[in-house]
Amino acid sequence: MRRAIWWMGAALLLVACGQEIAQEKEERLVQRSEALTVEPAGIATNSHCAKVGRIYWCYDPDYSTAGTVGCTAMCESIGQRLIRNDTKWFNAQNSLAECNAIATALELTTDEANSYSSYAYACAEYLLTLGSRKLQCSSDSSCPDSVKTAHDGGQGLVCPCH
Repeated sequence: MRRAIWWMGAALLLVACGQEIAQEKEERLVQRSEALTVEPAGIATNSHCAKVGRIYWCYDPDYSTAGTVGCTAMCESIGQRLIRNDTKWFNAQNSLAECNAIATALELTTDEANSYSSYAYACAEYLLTLGSRKLQCSSDSSCPDSVKTAHDGGQGLVCPCH
Protein backbone atom coordinates (compact mmCIF):
# COMPACT_ATOMS: atom_id res chain seq x y z
CA MET A 1 0.00 0.00 0.00
CA ARG A 2 2.86 2.38 0.82
CA ARG A 3 4.43 1.74 -2.59
CA ALA A 4 1.14 2.52 -4.32
CA ILE A 5 0.81 5.80 -2.41
CA TRP A 6 4.47 6.62 -3.12
CA TRP A 7 3.97 5.96 -6.86
CA MET A 8 0.83 8.12 -6.91
CA GLY A 9 2.69 10.93 -5.15
CA ALA A 10 5.60 10.63 -7.56
CA ALA A 11 3.23 10.66 -10.53
CA LEU A 12 1.48 13.80 -9.27
CA LEU A 13 4.83 15.50 -8.74
CA LEU A 14 5.89 14.65 -12.29
CA VAL A 15 2.64 16.02 -13.72
CA ALA A 16 3.02 19.27 -11.75
CA CYS A 17 6.65 19.64 -12.82
CA GLY A 18 5.73 18.89 -16.41
CA GLN A 19 3.09 21.63 -16.44
CA GLU A 20 5.53 24.11 -14.92
CA ILE A 21 8.21 23.24 -17.47
CA ALA A 22 5.69 23.54 -20.34
CA GLN A 23 4.61 26.96 -19.08
CA GLU A 24 8.23 28.14 -18.84
CA LYS A 25 8.90 26.94 -22.41
CA GLU A 26 5.83 28.78 -23.68
CA GLU A 27 6.95 32.00 -21.94
CA ARG A 28 10.43 31.71 -23.51
CA LEU A 29 8.89 31.19 -26.96
CA VAL A 30 6.74 34.30 -26.55
CA GLN A 31 9.79 36.32 -25.47
CA ARG A 32 11.79 35.07 -28.47
CA SER A 33 8.92 35.87 -30.81
CA GLU A 34 8.65 39.41 -29.45
CA ALA A 35 12.41 39.86 -29.76
CA LEU A 36 12.28 38.82 -33.41
CA THR A 37 9.59 41.34 -34.33
CA VAL A 38 11.09 43.75 -36.84
CA GLU A 39 9.70 47.24 -37.11
CA PRO A 40 9.29 48.66 -40.63
CA ALA A 41 12.23 50.81 -41.67
CA GLY A 42 11.84 54.38 -40.49
CA ILE A 43 8.27 54.10 -39.28
CA ALA A 44 9.11 54.01 -35.57
CA THR A 45 11.05 57.27 -35.86
CA ASN A 46 8.62 59.04 -38.21
CA SER A 47 7.16 62.00 -36.29
CA HIS A 48 3.84 61.55 -38.06
CA CYS A 49 3.40 57.88 -37.09
CA ALA A 50 2.41 56.24 -33.83
CA LYS A 51 1.79 52.67 -32.84
CA VAL A 52 -1.62 51.87 -31.41
CA GLY A 53 -2.04 48.19 -30.61
CA ARG A 54 -0.14 46.41 -33.35
CA ILE A 55 -0.73 48.99 -36.08
CA TYR A 56 1.23 52.10 -37.01
CA TRP A 57 -1.12 54.98 -37.82
CA CYS A 58 0.46 57.74 -39.89
CA TYR A 59 -0.51 61.07 -41.35
CA ASP A 60 1.21 63.65 -43.49
CA PRO A 61 -0.37 67.06 -42.92
CA ASP A 62 1.41 68.57 -45.92
CA TYR A 63 0.30 65.90 -48.38
CA SER A 64 -2.94 64.36 -47.26
CA THR A 65 -4.92 67.58 -47.16
CA ALA A 66 -4.02 68.50 -50.73
CA GLY A 67 -6.78 67.22 -53.01
CA THR A 68 -8.40 63.85 -52.65
CA VAL A 69 -5.54 61.35 -52.56
CA GLY A 70 -6.13 58.15 -50.66
CA CYS A 71 -4.23 56.17 -48.05
CA THR A 72 -2.15 54.24 -50.59
CA ALA A 73 -0.58 57.47 -51.91
CA MET A 74 -0.36 59.02 -48.43
CA CYS A 75 1.62 56.06 -47.02
CA GLU A 76 3.89 56.09 -50.08
CA SER A 77 4.52 59.82 -49.59
CA ILE A 78 6.20 59.07 -46.26
CA GLY A 79 8.12 56.06 -47.57
CA GLN A 80 5.76 53.38 -46.23
CA ARG A 81 3.11 51.00 -47.58
CA LEU A 82 -0.57 50.80 -46.75
CA ILE A 83 -1.60 47.83 -44.61
CA ARG A 84 -3.14 45.13 -46.82
CA ASN A 85 -5.65 43.64 -44.41
CA ASP A 86 -8.88 45.69 -44.61
CA THR A 87 -10.52 43.78 -41.75
CA LYS A 88 -7.58 44.45 -39.44
CA TRP A 89 -7.62 48.10 -40.52
CA PHE A 90 -11.36 48.48 -39.93
CA ASN A 91 -11.32 46.67 -36.58
CA ALA A 92 -8.46 48.84 -35.31
CA GLN A 93 -10.55 52.03 -35.55
CA ASN A 94 -14.18 50.91 -35.26
CA SER A 95 -15.00 52.30 -31.83
CA LEU A 96 -14.81 55.70 -30.19
CA ALA A 97 -12.26 54.37 -27.69
CA GLU A 98 -9.95 53.23 -30.52
CA CYS A 99 -10.51 56.53 -32.34
CA ASN A 100 -9.51 58.44 -29.19
CA ALA A 101 -6.43 56.22 -28.75
CA ILE A 102 -5.27 56.95 -32.32
CA ALA A 103 -5.77 60.71 -31.87
CA THR A 104 -3.92 60.65 -28.54
CA ALA A 105 -1.01 58.58 -29.89
CA LEU A 106 -0.56 60.92 -32.86
CA GLU A 107 -0.93 63.95 -30.60
CA LEU A 108 -3.65 65.34 -32.84
CA THR A 109 -5.08 68.39 -31.12
CA THR A 110 -8.85 68.36 -30.95
CA ASP A 111 -11.22 71.25 -30.32
CA GLU A 112 -14.20 68.93 -30.20
CA ALA A 113 -14.73 65.35 -29.13
CA ASN A 114 -13.62 62.82 -31.72
CA SER A 115 -16.50 61.21 -33.56
CA TYR A 116 -17.50 57.72 -34.57
CA SER A 117 -20.23 57.19 -37.13
CA SER A 118 -20.96 55.46 -40.44
CA TYR A 119 -18.56 57.58 -42.50
CA ALA A 120 -17.68 56.02 -45.85
CA TYR A 121 -14.48 58.07 -46.27
CA ALA A 122 -13.38 58.63 -42.67
CA CYS A 123 -11.54 55.52 -41.60
CA ALA A 124 -9.80 57.51 -39.83
CA GLU A 125 -9.76 61.14 -40.93
CA TYR A 126 -8.58 64.28 -39.16
CA LEU A 127 -11.16 67.01 -39.68
CA LEU A 128 -9.45 70.36 -40.16
CA THR A 129 -12.25 72.36 -41.77
CA LEU A 130 -15.15 74.45 -40.51
CA GLY A 131 -13.16 75.70 -37.54
CA SER A 132 -13.06 72.39 -35.70
CA ARG A 133 -10.35 69.80 -35.27
CA LYS A 134 -11.26 66.22 -34.46
CA LEU A 135 -10.60 62.68 -35.59
CA GLN A 136 -13.46 60.90 -37.30
CA CYS A 137 -13.57 57.10 -37.32
CA SER A 138 -16.05 54.85 -39.07
CA SER A 139 -18.50 52.08 -38.29
CA ASP A 140 -18.87 51.44 -42.05
CA SER A 141 -16.89 48.28 -42.85
CA SER A 142 -16.43 49.44 -46.47
CA CYS A 143 -14.41 52.49 -45.39
CA PRO A 144 -10.95 50.89 -45.79
CA ASP A 145 -11.67 50.02 -49.40
CA SER A 146 -13.24 53.44 -50.05
CA VAL A 147 -10.33 55.44 -48.68
CA LYS A 148 -7.47 53.55 -50.36
CA THR A 149 -7.55 55.80 -53.42
CA ALA A 150 -9.73 58.77 -52.40
CA HIS A 151 -11.04 60.77 -49.48
CA ASP A 152 -13.26 63.75 -48.78
CA GLY A 153 -10.54 66.34 -49.44
CA GLY A 154 -9.83 69.12 -46.97
CA GLN A 155 -9.38 66.56 -44.20
CA GLY A 156 -6.16 64.94 -43.12
CA LEU A 157 -5.96 61.24 -43.73
CA VAL A 158 -4.82 59.02 -40.89
CA CYS A 159 -3.80 55.70 -42.40
CA PRO A 160 -2.43 52.36 -41.19
CA CYS A 161 0.98 52.15 -42.81
CA HIS A 162 3.77 49.59 -42.49
